[in-house]
Amino acid sequence: MINYNRFECNDALRPYIRYFWQLDYKGEQPYTHLQLPDACSELLFNLAGEFHEIRHEGILRKVFCAGLQAPGDQPKRFLVSSTFSLFGAYLYPYTAMMLFGRSAQGLKNTMVDLNTLLGSQGRELENRIFDAVSTSSRIAVLSDFVLRQITKCNCELYNIDTAIREININRGNFSVANLALELNTSVRQLERRFKVVAGFGPKEYGKIVRFRSAIEVLRKSTSLVDAALELGYYDQAHFSNDFKTLSGYAPNEFVRNSGSEKAVYTG
Repeated sequence: MINYNRFECNDALRPYIRYFWQLDYKGEQPYTHLQLPDACSELLFNLAGEFHEIRHEGILRKVFCAGLQAPGDQPKRFLVSSTFSLFGAYLYPYTAMMLFGRSAQGLKNTMVDLNTLLGSQGRELENRIFDAVSTSSRIAVLSDFVLRQITKCNCELYNIDTAIREININRGNFSVANLALELNTSVRQLERRFKVVAGFGPKEYGKIVRFRSAIEVLRKSTSLVDAALELGYYDQAHFSNDFKTLSGYAPNEFVRNSGSEKAVYTG
């Protein structure tokens, strides 16, 4: 049985954290978890159980107990123990740069433990999260950490953070040229700055955001034509091609096979 809950953050954190979440699972045997591409990042704390990433040729790599899952454009699969508990914060992509002083472009498609990112400070945060007796206590600990790190940050975001939040609200539908005009910069400069702050160029970022929106739409409707139109695609073929590129499945295959691999989509 899967129990997944989201928790809103306070107003001071809302520009940096989309929400907190906790995921608990109790089952009789391990299963394969499908993690799909995401333009945002997550701070993850494995409170109980074990996760192993399934690498090439079936090789298993144990996943950290606490760390960052950075934005990525590649699907991942994990072998998950029969009982586990995860706590996390779903971050905007630029938040990781503000917390850890590393460009989003350098972190893209990686999973990095807190000790590597923060040293003794990371180990202290990990211990405080694991010692907390409730989800609300964990949220308080992590909120305090994020606010303190953000206050110390002096990295330049070039208003890309505001653009990212708007792109998310609009589900990835926007014009790169118009965005460059709004930010009073050239398209080339926008591309360069966007990669540093978000990990992707603006076009690629919007493509992943639209893909995550497509997952939600397909939950409610199996009509590919309706889904393509709702998400602003010119035609069904364009929609299907983008979806398969990012997930490895055509949309109709994804809908049919969604029960064969469990997945919780936090976007």
